Amino acid sequence: NDDDIETNKKEDMIETVRKLEKEYFDNAGKELFRKLNLDSALRTKWNDLDAIWQHPKGSTVYVGNYVAASDRKVLQDHNIYAVVNCQGPTSTNYFEHDDEKEAQKKITYHRFDISKLAVR
Repeated sequence: NDDDIETNKKEDMIETVRKLEKEYFDNAGKELFRKLNLDSALRTKWNDLDAIWQHPKGSTVYVGNYVAASDRKVLQDHNIYAVVNCQGPTSTNYFEHDDEKEAQKKITYHRFDISKLAVR
């Protein structure tokens, strides 16, 4: 019947558009990673720590959560020795009071309370 044929055509068109969108966004994402000097193959849907920019000579900017921030090995493995804590003033800077004898290198903390920027 004609209604079934029309429905099938619409479903086929929708599927084709979805495939094209996925291919376009996948390619656009890869191009963005290339421009940021990042390896898109290292990304998964959710990570505790993600590189968001890398200087061509190696310095990297990461965004992470409290799981990464509270794990000294993760910080050391990624050569992170400066942390910007964007939580409120009562949140923990996990290694703020360590001395350099306890760690390979002391971690410097900067607090940026992003909640003060919230629109109320």
